[in-house]
Amino acid sequence: MPECICIMKRTLSKLILLLPFALFVAVIVLNTLDFGGGSIRFIREAVLTVAVWLCFPIIFYQQWRDQQGNHNSLRQIFFLLIFTSLLAFAVARIDSAAFAGVDSIVALFWTLYSISVVLVLFGAFRHLIHIKRRPATARNFKWMLYLQLLFAFLQGTGTQYLKKSPLSWLGTEALLGVMTFILVVLFVTNSFRVSWIHYLNRRQKLACFWGGLLLLPFAWQLFSHFSQNNIVKTFSPFLGVFICYSFLFFAIYCTLALFSLIAHLPTAHLFDRKMKELESLYALSSTLSVEFDLNRLARQIVKLAAEVTESDCCWLELIDPQKQKLDLVAWQNLSDNEQAKRRAYSTYEHDIEELTQKQTIVENQVLRNKRLRTISRWKSNLGSVVVVPLRSTQQTIGYLYAGKEATFGFEHEDVELLNAFAAQAVIAVENTKLIESSMLKDRLEHELRLAHDAQMNLLPKEMPKLPGFTIEAVCKTANEVGGDYYDFIPLDRDNRLVVTVGDVSGKGAEAAFYMAEIKGMIGALARTLGEPAKVLKKANRIISKILESNHFITLIYGMIDGKRRCFTFCRAGHCPLLLAEPDRDEIRVIEPRGLGVGLDDGPIFDTKLVEEQIDLCPGQTLLLYTDGATEMRNPAGEEFGEKRLVETFASLKHLPAAQIRDGLLAAIDRFSDKSTVHDDLTFVLIQVIDKSALC
Repeated sequence: MPECICIMKRTLSKLILLLPFALFVAVIVLNTLDFGGGSIRFIREAVLTVAVWLCFPIIFYQQWRDQQGNHNSLRQIFFLLIFTSLLAFAVARIDSAAFAGVDSIVALFWTLYSISVVLVLFGAFRHLIHIKRRPATARNFKWMLYLQLLFAFLQGTGTQYLKKSPLSWLGTEALLGVMTFILVVLFVTNSFRVSWIHYLNRRQKLACFWGGLLLLPFAWQLFSHFSQNNIVKTFSPFLGVFICYSFLFFAIYCTLALFSLIAHLPTAHLFDRKMKELESLYALSSTLSVEFDLNRLARQIVKLAAEVTESDCCWLELIDPQKQKLDLVAWQNLSDNEQAKRRAYSTYEHDIEELTQKQTIVENQVLRNKRLRTISRWKSNLGSVVVVPLRSTQQTIGYLYAGKEATFGFEHEDVELLNAFAAQAVIAVENTKLIESSMLKDRLEHELRLAHDAQMNLLPKEMPKLPGFTIEAVCKTANEVGGDYYDFIPLDRDNRLVVTVGDVSGKGAEAAFYMAEIKGMIGALARTLGEPAKVLKKANRIISKILESNHFITLIYGMIDGKRRCFTFCRAGHCPLLLAEPDRDEIRVIEPRGLGVGLDDGPIFDTKLVEEQIDLCPGQTLLLYTDGATEMRNPAGEEFGEKRLVETFASLKHLPAAQIRDGLLAAIDRFSDKSTVHDDLTFVLIQVIDKSALC
């Protein structure tokens, strides 16, 4: 049903548009029947009045497709009035005897053309009248149309019909005179609606002015033609009056619009100036959202500021706190020599003494201002200048300058505009710096993630399989990369496996670099020397030459001998080794002597290093760890400590190695309440499970 209703509405709307044309055809038929009969004449004029009234939607619903419909309306009015005036001049030259019959083809054509032009022109004028309309605008326009329609009908049908009306006591001439006066008042009232002139720029106003001077004689000539030589009246007196008064309205509107335009010409540049300011601010705002390069952004700010203030030169300087000076980052119309001189005079302390950090300086006579003597030294032809500080919420970040060679070249509006530009520039510069730092941070984080992945790839990807033993390990870095590491190096087929746990002093990328160095070195030495003491002594001599003086490495280097069922190791300044035994409640803390790798390059390290051997039995569990486990802090700043680690290990020693590892990590997480990790953390667990490995 709704679809059927919509189809019916569309069909009816098309039929309504055809109805006026049908009425015009009916009038032509009536003319062929009787042109002189009074009753037929009245009916014909009434039908034409209804037909014109039905054509009013053409006036009210004309569509202007682009957003600048006032330009389309002006062009349409200009060309239609001129063309119609020229056509009226041509028609007037035709012999009047040709219009003696009502069926004259020329009269019919001229009538149809004239009424069509009037309806289209009313639509164009209505569009101009309704720009920035008030509540009474539409009402006044409609009253004008309907009163004009009634007036034309009454005058066109003959005054004898007014004698029978209730207003006959006024007199027909007096009544028509009153209606004429009211109609002219409405013409003038609607003609004062010329707000569209305010939205024309200077070039458009000049074009309308010259066009108006050309158009005005044609408009009044049309009114004169239809008032004196109106051949439309030979077809229909009603249409003749309606068209005549329509062109009177068009002429009055064009006249008042031209006078109003003349009054606006002296201030036309102000509108252009405001539009230019808005466009510049919009362009700058648009640039903020898409431009993140500081140099390109600065050039755009300077370019727009110079254009909108019509300055001879403009430049932007930003404060560099590290260099303690103002950097010239963008400029407009500064020569290479002037740029070089400006940079030579640019010292932060000196400039700040001569400028003010909080207030805009407006100097229309530069040479008289002592505060601006630095500028006059390198820009001698500068007559007036405006200096606007670029001030964020915390500090001044730079200055925007605009200069002219003429003195007293800047007005209050220029200063306000530059202040607006400066406010936008501050936002732009701050945002750009934040984005640059954010991008740098993201890039560094990405690189650190790659480094972290690379470092994790250096660790064993799977736990070694050694008969009679279960080995588990974990490494967690405080940052993306760290200095902890562990490694497993199988030596031969005699079930010998090297286990190393190391910790480079410090954290971050430098510690990770040294970790990779020591890992590669230990891996190479382990396969050639084998024994823990020999490997660490050789590694210390080599690594001491690489490490910086403020770095060292702690290590536990041990070797599991499955055949001899023992664990031989050296401790190079590292955390002690913890041993859990099934028949003892206490955890053994084994801490042989040893000096950190890199603290001494030879004799002292060698004499301090002690190699120790532990016999292995089923049920024993060895725990190798780094100091990140004991130095983990809770929110109160208290360390986890070696005592808690030993107690936690003792409570978990009866569990498989993997569960011991997870239990230790969980205990540390509970203690620290998952606060920030302060150091790298590594665990290596060696658990004896084979009964054939009995002591």
